[in-house]
Amino acid sequence: MNSFTTGLKALLSASTLLLVTTAQSQTNALYLAGQFGNSEIESIETLITSDVGESNTSAQFKEDNEDRALILLGGYRLSANFGFELGYLDLGEFGATGNSTGSTPLIPAGSFNATTEIDGFGFGLSFFFPLNTSFELTAKAGLLSWDSETRINTTAGALSSSDSGTDPYLGIGGAFNLDKNIQITLGFDRYDADDVAIEVVYLGGRLYFK
Repeated sequence: MNSFTTGLKALLSASTLLLVTTAQSQTNALYLAGQFGNSEIESIETLITSDVGESNTSAQFKEDNEDRALILLGGYRLSANFGFELGYLDLGEFGATGNSTGSTPLIPAGSFNATTEIDGFGFGLSFFFPLNTSFELTAKAGLLSWDSETRINTTAGALSSSDSGTDPYLGIGGAFNLDKNIQITLGFDRYDADDVAIEVVYLGGRLYFK
């Protein structure tokens, strides 16, 4: 995932250029945040093999493993360095095409295409590391309660399946202060759904209420 690695390195490199000083940061404040960015799934094939079967995918199996992600959050910043947040996450829709050998009753022989949508609700801890009065590093960790909906179109018609679960997530980022109540945010998150990683690089904003 070169695009994510490059973005992560750029974020860390920019952070090291800032001098550490005494920061003015929000404490005991509610906030709302929105994030929009690019999402990339590790392997959509893994999510649909329970329907398609390992032996049913040919060497021509192709994945469309990138989409857009939208994350809406609400949180409470308890101190300069610690808070908690919850929110709704739309991690995107991903697609795949391939060929079935017809060795299972679910998928007849021939070509098929599949799409999987993943969304859910997250709850976790948020961490803040002010570097100066204009910028702070951020981190987060929590649990994502996710749902996935898979639709498969085959030569004999369409079928669908759904799955759900709860898995951990992690994230790092940065926040630029426009004024005492508004921040521009950017970062990198990694979510798991059924042992499949979904990575998000985003740009967003945070609004504090005190």
